[in-house]
Amino acid sequence: DAIATLALAKIRIWVLTGDKQETAENIGFACNLLREDMERVYLVSDQADELRHSIEEATLTRFEYYGKDQPCDKLALIVDGRALMSMMAALEKENASKEDKELMTKFLSFANMCRAVIACRVSPDQKRQIVSMVKRNTVPVPMTLSIGDGANDVPMLLEASVGIGISGNEGMQAVRSSDYAIAQFAYLKRLLLVHGRSNYKRVSTVVMYSLYKNCFLVSSLFLYGIFTGWTGTALYDSLMLAGFNVGWAFAGIIVYGTVENDVSPAAALAYPQLYGSGVRKEDFNVRVLVQWELLALGQTVLCFLLPAYAYLGRTARTTGEDEGLVTFGMCHLQALVIAVNIKLLLNTANLTYLSIGVYLGSIVLFMIGGLTHSLWPLSSLFATEDYVFYNIQSFLYASASSWLVQLFTVVCVLLPEQVLTYLQRTYRPSLRDVVRELDLGYGDGLMAHATAPGDKADAGPAQIQMV
Repeated sequence: DAIATLALAKIRIWVLTGDKQETAENIGFACNLLREDMERVYLVSDQADELRHSIEEATLTRFEYYGKDQPCDKLALIVDGRALMSMMAALEKENASKEDKELMTKFLSFANMCRAVIACRVSPDQKRQIVSMVKRNTVPVPMTLSIGDGANDVPMLLEASVGIGISGNEGMQAVRSSDYAIAQFAYLKRLLLVHGRSNYKRVSTVVMYSLYKNCFLVSSLFLYGIFTGWTGTALYDSLMLAGFNVGWAFAGIIVYGTVENDVSPAAALAYPQLYGSGVRKEDFNVRVLVQWELLALGQTVLCFLLPAYAYLGRTARTTGEDEGLVTFGMCHLQALVIAVNIKLLLNTANLTYLSIGVYLGSIVLFMIGGLTHSLWPLSSLFATEDYVFYNIQSFLYASASSWLVQLFTVVCVLLPEQVLTYLQRTYRPSLRDVVRELDLGYGDGLMAHATAPGDKADAGPAQIQMV
């Protein structure tokens, strides 16, 4: 049921085979790619005019799906090698005519309207041409995956964005020419729905979070420049600043990108519709990037102004001296480091002892590093009249007000986002939010709402009703 399950994940599936038409259709029914209630459109002529007429007539009957992201669930296309040779003539001609290009475009547009496409009697080079046609003439540019088990599939595997070879009776040529190798076709389901989806989620968050934490840090320096009238004074100690991306906020995101799973493998397989977020690029796009950066800018204002209001000119030591710029800078930097690490902890769905230890350990490492640096006798050698870091951490950690300011700042920085997240998950939950709750044992349990891939109940999402 691998193909049927992948179809539920909204993956466009094209079957390219050298078998004759009847055998190809039987393969489609056997793997639940074709159903009896589907309308099948046949393109089996080698005459360009006849093919153009057939495509235009079939397009008009389902015109509501033309140019849409979602294909018609009850429409399938069967095309043979002769028809493909005529419709893809524009690929092989350097100076292809306008009619040839128009025919290829109409064919591709109609094929995108179909839930299933089966090409029979195709040669190895035609398989490559089909992949090339889809890659070069589809907007936006799709991610293509080819899977094959024989030497005749090698051109197709090399042309696709990702090639997967199956080791078996057909030899090892496909495996040697592929990016990934599996022993059985059924393993493709877990490779895509579990490992592929998890990898997409992890990489997306790693990239966005890395940009977010650096925007948070740099925006603080920019805001400090405005706050001080561009005096050129330093807010942070240079060594503590240099350790931000190699110590204080480094290990956490590496662990996140290694072990994070928002849902269990069983849930990812039971609800293949979760894979659709990657197909639609919901986690890695310009809109998501802007949201992360706006969040960083908003948190910068809170994280800077709260300690500034508490420290600059207001808090005095027992000796009567003002705390000063250096103490304020360290208090602000420590609150920032705590905030970015706690945010990562709150965003982690799969909390393990390793991840919790690394997130909290990064904060402790900052405190130990700062204390060691401030007590290091050589720190006084680099002091200036306006910036003395020596023994600063001792004063900071001995002051109850500094801890209170940092706690208040971190809570104010992180609370608004968490409130919005709670409201979204409570009143407008996504499919992933619902599946995560079922995965954790709430409701009727994980499998209560799942629809098996061959069930007649539907070729659509697992039956979860969200109101």
